[in-house]
Amino acid sequence: MNMPSERATEPEFPPLTEAQLRRSIYVAAILALLLPPFIGGSLMGVVGFYPMPQFYLVFFSYSGAYVAAVMLAVLSQVPKACRFIVGLTQLEHAEAEARAQRVFARVPWYLLGSVTLYSIFGALSADLSLEHMGYAQYTLRDHLFHQFGLIPVVLITVFPIFFFFVDRLGRYLAPRGLSVTAVPLWVKLLMLGIVTPLLIDSLLIGYYYNHTGYFQLETGVLWFSLLALAAGGTWLAWRSLRQGAAPLVAFIASSPNSLAEHIRDGLTPLSLDELGELTARIGQLLGTIVENNHRLTAEVAQRKEAEGERDRLASILEATTDIVSMADPQGNILYFNQAGRSMLGKEANTEMGAVIAEVHPLWAADLIFKEGVPTAIREGAWLGETAILGPDGREIPVSQVILSHKDDLGNLLYLSTIMRDISERQDVQRRLEARDQLLRRLSERVPGVIYQYRLYADGRACFPYAS
Repeated sequence: MNMPSERATEPEFPPLTEAQLRRSIYVAAILALLLPPFIGGSLMGVVGFYPMPQFYLVFFSYSGAYVAAVMLAVLSQVPKACRFIVGLTQLEHAEAEARAQRVFARVPWYLLGSVTLYSIFGALSADLSLEHMGYAQYTLRDHLFHQFGLIPVVLITVFPIFFFFVDRLGRYLAPRGLSVTAVPLWVKLLMLGIVTPLLIDSLLIGYYYNHTGYFQLETGVLWFSLLALAAGGTWLAWRSLRQGAAPLVAFIASSPNSLAEHIRDGLTPLSLDELGELTARIGQLLGTIVENNHRLTAEVAQRKEAEGERDRLASILEATTDIVSMADPQGNILYFNQAGRSMLGKEANTEMGAVIAEVHPLWAADLIFKEGVPTAIREGAWLGETAILGPDGREIPVSQVILSHKDDLGNLLYLSTIMRDISERQDVQRRLEARDQLLRRLSERVPGVIYQYRLYADGRACFPYAS
């Protein structure tokens, strides 16, 4: 049931493997070697350059030997070409891009020149083969005119092979990080805008000449005029293409400073075609990136501020002489401050119940378990006086606060407690109570009356104390 949707998500042009690249080079080489003699020769025969079907016999004569020899020579170089392309992916990026740019920029002209030379000598071998077999006798003019007929043959051959090879090459190198302008857009546009009309014109003129024998000056003028019109139209199309691509080209070529301005201001489309739509979409994407960057910057600033606040609070907790501890709802100790670690000798990642039983006397632990923790969970806080056991086993009285921390839904997140040593306060309180008792006993034994008289500013008076 899911197969159609899975196939729909597969990329239309997946990257090529090394084996697929090797096959692609072999296919391109074989096409470049077979299309000119078979398809191109058949086309020249239909137009009238060669007798049909006798033309096909040339492949059993000089032409066959010529095609076989060239094919063996070319196919023997395919592994070397494949190793060169694969080796580019193993070089340093800068060196690989430089070598790829230098070599692949020559591919269109090398392919055009190679196929042209191959076709020129192929046409001569076909002429010689037909003459040797007695099917035709050609003059020098015929040989030259056959070369003119090679124009559509070369174009028909180079045109598909050019796009096939370059596109397969891009599907291998570009996904591996090598993005070079091996074939500029103007070259592709040149082939579409000028090569196609040139192909059609050459075929029509060849057909007209072979069937009428007429080829005068005005025929050549007409041929060049049509070619000039095609060149003018191609230039206008190239200008339109450059206009549409100008915002993207400027964006790619921007320096770091101007690139920031492009990102801030966005991209302005200059054409009403796919390039304009692509520019607008990229501009929207840049706007989203800027917005997300601002949001991320604000979040980072807030996080740094929160971390700073947390560090300040942590430093306070670590510096205080009070014992501070935190535990999760499962009873695992999450944190002990410096005072707790040094006074109790305990660390985090221990079980709360065991710690309470170890550091508190029995009566204090019982009070915490039965009253302190339940009250804190229920009411949010509990305050009481408990005790801890010192390193020597002596009870140290403490004032203890237990707090429960909950989320917005009321679920318990963790418990915290703060314990303060109140030994000195209790000692002072006991001394004050002892002094009061001593004064009371002294006053009871003194003969006569001892009293305290207090007169207020408003005229009221009282005796706060009398023996």
